[in-house]
Amino acid sequence: MKRPEGDRAYDSKENRRWCWQKNIESVIPARKGMHTGPGRPPTCDQQKYERRNVVERLVGRLKERRRIATRYEKKASHYKAMLQWAFIGEYLKR
Repeated sequence: MKRPEGDRAYDSKENRRWCWQKNIESVIPARKGMHTGPGRPPTCDQQKYERRNVVERLVGRLKERRRIATRYEKKASHYKAMLQWAFIGEYLKR
């Protein structure tokens, strides 16, 4: 599977440091033309990157629902309920 080009833009020391400080394993592919060698972070794990992409596509599909994208509900519990309805709708489609 080809990696989307846009995700490479997040490859920076600051982003990787922020992830490390928050104890998050970053799955950020290296930018094109970046040298490999000492001091460079390892390239991302392809399998983990593909799983990350699945989550991003799901969030994109959920945001196609206007109510989710604009968050009309004032209470967090109501918004959570709308998210659950959206998840159920996605599940039933498959």
